Amino acid sequence: MNKLKSTTVWVMIAVLSLLATACKKKKTEEVENEVTITLMHPNEGDTVASMVNYMIHGSINATQEIHGYRISLRDELQQVYLDTTYDVHTTSLTIHEMWMNQVVDTAKMTLTVDVVKDHEGNHQLKTVHFVALP
Repeated sequence: MNKLKSTTVWVMIAVLSLLATACKKKKTEEVENEVTITLMHPNEGDTVASMVNYMIHGSINATQEIHGYRISLRDELQQVYLDTTYDVHTTSLTIHEMWMNQVVDTAKMTLTVDVVKDHEGNHQLKTVHFVALP
């Protein structure tokens, strides 16, 4: 009878151990969304002539879906010339924005592409500086 009780106890311990390990949540490692922002136009230090329709051209590529992006163009006084937000969910896209240079004085411009990487609100920025002529 002792042998039967001993075996029963060991079987119960084994079953409880299996249940305890089976109920544990598996930890999933979160992998950061790697985002690459490429701007072909404008390039750093470019000069844009007056009254020109200027194409802002680039791409965004990510290892996971992005959750939107924003393109903004400002001068050194923070005057806004372009500010567009897109709510997109994709891993790859091409940027095509048109901007008409109508500055009245020579301006140092800052173009910023701001990508929302995930639902937690993590961002990745790409900034290019150039000059706009009146």
